Amino acid sequence: MLRSTLLIALAALSYTSNAQVILFMNWDSNPVSTSSIGPNPISISGSATSSANGTGGTNGLNPGSPKADINMVFTGSPTFDVNGMDIQIDFQRDESVGDFVSRTGFNWGMNGGNLSVSFRVDNGAGGYTNVNSGNVYSIPNDNVFRTYRFFYLPDLGTAELQVNGATVWSYAGTADRNMYWSGGNLTIGNAMDGSGSNQTVMDNLVIANVTASPLPVELLSFDATTRDTKVILNWATASETNNNYFTIERSSDGIVFDEKIALIQGAGNSSNTIEYSCTDYNPLRGIAYYRLSQTDFDGVMEQFEPIMVSFEKTDDLIEHITGTRRLTILSDNVEKVRVYDLSGKEIQTTHLGNTIQLNTNQSGMFIVHIETLSGNSVSKKIQI
Repeated sequence: MLRSTLLIALAALSYTSNAQVILFMNWDSNPVSTSSIGPNPISISGSATSSANGTGGTNGLNPGSPKADINMVFTGSPTFDVNGMDIQIDFQRDESVGDFVSRTGFNWGMNGGNLSVSFRVDNGAGGYTNVNSGNVYSIPNDNVFRTYRFFYLPDLGTAELQVNGATVWSYAGTADRNMYWSGGNLTIGNAMDGSGSNQTVMDNLVIANVTASPLPVELLSFDATTRDTKVILNWATASETNNNYFTIERSSDGIVFDEKIALIQGAGNSSNTIEYSCTDYNPLRGIAYYRLSQTDFDGVMEQFEPIMVSFEKTDDLIEHITGTRRLTILSDNVEKVRVYDLSGKEIQTTHLGNTIQLNTNQSGMFIVHIETLSGNSVSKKIQI
């Protein structure tokens, strides 16, 4: 089975006409100072580490041991000098005070175990207006990861705080007013040490530059599985906003996507996890690329990063003359060959060699199951 999985937390690898991801960190491995998208931090606590039990069973960011604040610091200018922001993070609480993201004039995180945000907006006269949500949501201390989100849209002058897609606070200011920055570095995990619990507290941080609308679809995953003569494509969303439909396209080179495989109706608006699937019944032989895109009701489209699939048909791998006890494997990409009778009993397993002598004196129908180095899994019936 080929499972080429691309975990794209919260649309981190998507783009729209008015949104651009400037930082994405999933902390799936060490060093945790390596970003998937955007700059790497200039400093971080020596205790911080990647550890298990993050979102969906992946690794995440652990303040580590000995007890120390995460304090992951990034150079603030010019990367984060944006007019509007969409910030999302998966978090489970082990303490009462700490910032998810902070910078001069900007603080988003916990105050006494409560979710809050404060930020500055240009007042149109060379100064700024302070906006403070106050304590708007009591963050549960139950070892459960939730998705926390803040966005400010400068074209509209509006802001929201969300928890798992549900709005817990909103702000309606003056349109065409940008966020107000006065320099300073940006910090993730200021005053956040997990109370020394030495367990994962953060996962999947996304910071995007936005203007008129937040990222419309929060994509959790997009993957492909080959099965016999077809490729099955699966994806899941954490939330959808104004989503009309999805499109699956195919390419032989990963550059020109000129084959449309399917069009799947979206959910419109949703704050729940939704799983989708479609099948390519006539896949390309060898390497192919699949791209997922999403189209709003107003026609605005976003495209997600393509995934690669290696597909080999059974008949391309096995050569067998009916009645004989010898198989020829026509590929150097084979890792293992198993032979079963029709009852499911395994007759033999072979790991090496392109010519296989069957270890049975029986005659009849058998099933040859091949596992390739690329993860593909195919089967074929033969008569001996």
